[in-house]
Amino acid sequence: MKNRWLIRGTFILTICLLLFSRSQADVDSELKSIRYTQKEDRLEVTIEVSGDFSFDTFSLLGPRRLVLDLSPVQNIKASPVININACGVIRIRCGQFKPEVARVVFDLADQVPSHKISRTSIGLQILFWQEEQTAAEKVVPEVREEIPPAAKKPEEKIAGKPGVVPILQPPLPAAGPSPRLGTLLRLQGGLSLFPGSILTTQQDLLLYGETGSLSEKYKPSFNLVFGLGLGKFIKMKEKQAKIGADFFLWSLSNKGVFEAAIPHPFLPNTPRTLPFEEKLSNSLFQITAFFSYPLINNENFTLWVGPAVGYAFGKLTSLEDFSVEDNPPYSSNDLILSSTTLIEESISDFIFEGRIEINYLLSPRTSFFALTSLSYFNPKVPNLAKRAKFLQIPFCLGLEFRL
Repeated sequence: MKNRWLIRGTFILTICLLLFSRSQADVDSELKSIRYTQKEDRLEVTIEVSGDFSFDTFSLLGPRRLVLDLSPVQNIKASPVININACGVIRIRCGQFKPEVARVVFDLADQVPSHKISRTSIGLQILFWQEEQTAAEKVVPEVREEIPPAAKKPEEKIAGKPGVVPILQPPLPAAGPSPRLGTLLRLQGGLSLFPGSILTTQQDLLLYGETGSLSEKYKPSFNLVFGLGLGKFIKMKEKQAKIGADFFLWSLSNKGVFEAAIPHPFLPNTPRTLPFEEKLSNSLFQITAFFSYPLINNENFTLWVGPAVGYAFGKLTSLEDFSVEDNPPYSSNDLILSSTTLIEESISDFIFEGRIEINYLLSPRTSFFALTSLSYFNPKVPNLAKRAKFLQIPFCLGLEFRL
């Protein structure tokens, strides 16, 4: 028995190691630093970014700002606030606007400066200067490539949106770098609903020279589920999918409903019925590997869908035997259940799930999620020589932490 559990544990551990040993071909982009130099009547700002990225820019009114969105950028090491007060630029702010979008905001004076944006070998360069212009003139961004032709990237589109004032939500952090979004930790708990019986069977009883029967039905109820998960974010089709592994503990409570058809001791073909019930409880463990893809994704809300496959194991209790007292005049009411014998056996099998998950972002590091799935687990029960059908719909709530 120990060797069998050791083999199962090794198999499960191998699956988890294969999931987390997958190397990322694409290195996460990072906003490393923002520097500036002032030369006479001009201000030169250098934004250093590692890895591939694209950018959009637009202007805002009330107060006047120039905004750069860099994507995909998953990590920020640049200072969140840089005070300048030169050439019409008051300060520079940066923060993680979305999970893969870093936003850089230039707070401008009433006398709006002209500017020019150029891509360099290390990121972007923004040049500001003052010209004779009214404060109401619009800032029209310009892009120019300054890297060698062999290293050129496709030209980015500058998204000027006159008349539309985007809202900077969530607000930019006041201090400290944004967290890296490569790894996740999940804590969850909830209920599991079984829409049908776990197992139904019938067997023959030989008594008083006749054949009777015993029908058995094992009916589950709402069961508590607790889970712990670990995973990582991966890039897939320009979106951020996630893979990982979950460990669940089921507190399985169910009821055994039995009905025995017992032959009459003197009258042939006159069976009597004896119904009885037993309350049963067990614990099951589940280790599952999952993949989730964002079907809907906006600033704070994400809808994930995907499959999961794993291994479930534990104990299941069933009826092994029972005994009755048969008293005259030998009607059904005279049958008295004197004792029952229950047997607890090990069960195990692969488990398959289809998942739907809703995430709501509480902070750059933390999100609240609701998870539901359709799960199928079909282990063999040796005592009954049949397979139990664990078709369940678990519903869990929890917190996901991005490390």
